[in-house]
Amino acid sequence: MFKIFILLNAFLLIKFAITDEEREIPKGGVVKEDVNSEELEALASRAVDKINQESNNAFLFFPVNVLCAKSSRVAGVTFELRILVGQSNCAKNQPKAKHTNCTTETDPAARKAWT
Repeated sequence: MFKIFILLNAFLLIKFAITDEEREIPKGGVVKEDVNSEELEALASRAVDKINQESNNAFLFFPVNVLCAKSSRVAGVTFELRILVGQSNCAKNQPKAKHTNCTTETDPAARKAWT
């Protein structure tokens, strides 16, 4: 059956402290990042955890895929991520509920468009 996913169309800015020697990003320039990197997967997971903490939704969201990623260097490195997220069947109030151990919600009523 077709799984329902929610497109998080908001840009999530996550500051990540990395020294200039470790990343070759021109000051003030924007660099397209590899969406398949483990570093971006970890950042996407942290971003969705933050969304789960701040949202009023009764169920947890989980990251499905990083669609687009850019980084820029100003005072540290800032990442801009576009993440495809899905709604799980785990309620936030369940003990030990984490998006890593939940499954996708397939109810059509759970569809939401985020902009």
